[in-house]
Order: sequence, then structure tokens, then C-alpha cells
Amino acid sequence: MASASSLPPVPPHLAHQFSGQKNLAGAATVKKRPFPIHPKPEILYTATPLKLAKESPEARTTLWYHRKQKEKEAAGEYVKRNKQQRSNRTYTCSKCSELRLPLGHTQYYGSWFCMKTATQTFEEWRQEKEEERRKHKENAKQ
Repeated sequence: MASASSLPPVPPHLAHQFSGQKNLAGAATVKKRPFPIHPKPEILYTATPLKLAKESPEARTTLWYHRKQKEKEAAGEYVKRNKQQRSNRTYTCSKCSELRLPLGHTQYYGSWFCMKTATQTFEEWRQEKEEERRKHKENAKQ
């Protein structure tokens, strides 16, 4: 690094006088806090593990809802039953009125083919439905 004596002199119009700050050593004061600072208390841990609530297959909110429903029912209040009962619904063919099983019944884009009541083979029926679908798509594009 170059020493100060080896640097060229600064022209007077570029010279800048730096004003230093006053010496404030010893002028600081200690402010008092409005509240005392206490050390943190030590946390004592027990040797026995804490007993956690038993895990339930249902969510806590569901259990809470069921408990509230039982309380309302016990108090004689109206309890809304909105749970839908699912049934094992079987689908029957509208053409032959039998169960729509994979054997004998085939679907192509919402149209059902019934082997018992069909007047044409499945391949002919499928080609006819594909042609209908192709024409429908072409009309939709226009």
C-alpha cells in the first residue's frame, strides 16, 4: 500500500475538511427500567412420562359434535339427522330390465349396448356410435 507521503497532493478546490465529533467519553447515563428483570426460573422435569389422550380414529371435532348431539338429545331438543344412508344400489338395464353386468352390457360415452335386445352386433353398434360422436364433434367445432 502506498504511504501518505507518496500520494500526490490534493488540489485546494477538492480538499475537504472533516469535522470530527466531540469526545463524549463518560457522558453516557444508565436509564432505569420501569420493571425489574428477574432471572428465568429453572424448569423441573418429571421422570414419569405424561399420559397423552388416547388416539381415536375420529377427529376431535367429530367427537365434540357427537357429544353435543347426544347432550341435545338427552335434553329433549331437536337433533338434525343429516347423514345419508348409503344403499347398495344395483343398476338395471332399461332395455331388458336385468342387472347391468359386464357380460352382455357395454357402455360407450353414455350409450348402453344390451346384447339381449340388440338387433345388430356389438362391432356394428360401436361403429355407428363412433360415427355419431365424430359428427357431433365436427358440428360443435363449427
